[in-house]
Amino acid sequence: MILCEISNVINIATLITAISALITGFYLWYDRRARIIISIEPYDRVYFITFENVGKSVAKDVKISIDKDYIASLPVDTDEQGGRIKQILFNIQNRKFYFTPGTKKYYYLMQCPKTKEPLSKFDKMCNEWYEQNKYTPFRISVQYNGWFDTSVEFFLEQFNSEALLYKDSTDKISYTLIQIQKEQKKCKEAILPLLKNINKYINGKIENEKP
Repeated sequence: MILCEISNVINIATLITAISALITGFYLWYDRRARIIISIEPYDRVYFITFENVGKSVAKDVKISIDKDYIASLPVDTDEQGGRIKQILFNIQNRKFYFTPGTKKYYYLMQCPKTKEPLSKFDKMCNEWYEQNKYTPFRISVQYNGWFDTSVEFFLEQFNSEALLYKDSTDKISYTLIQIQKEQKKCKEAILPLLKNINKYINGKIENEKP
């Protein structure tokens, strides 16, 4: 009887050890797997669809799917203004990609609304499209490594936060220098009238002091 109980305890301990090893192995595999995240990033009046492998392994046979009706609705004026964008978005859905860890791909979606005049014909078309579709949801999906599947749904206005995004440090430095130049211009415009008034005052005083 005692031997039977000892045997049962050993069997249970063995089972627990096996389950623990299985869980640990699954966790290590899951931690090191490829993981692709999808997002929309606005930058310099342009919306980009982004795909990034934030995992630790290669994502193979990556298949991208984007709402085709949504793409078809994007504004087009010429092949260079809108036409090429739509063609690329359709083309990438007929291919398979290879994402190494850390790889991030950007795909041009559309031009952000422009607020200053004068507007080109394509700018006006983009503004009209944006106003009509800024709350229209569209779905983007990716499949990779044979069975992983990620699907998200966005609408553009949720990304229009007016926050500043920099692709790299060079862009950040460039933006800072532009802002400094703008401030210098404002200071110059404010100082010039003051200098003119001072010169008038000095010249007038000199004329009055002449014998």
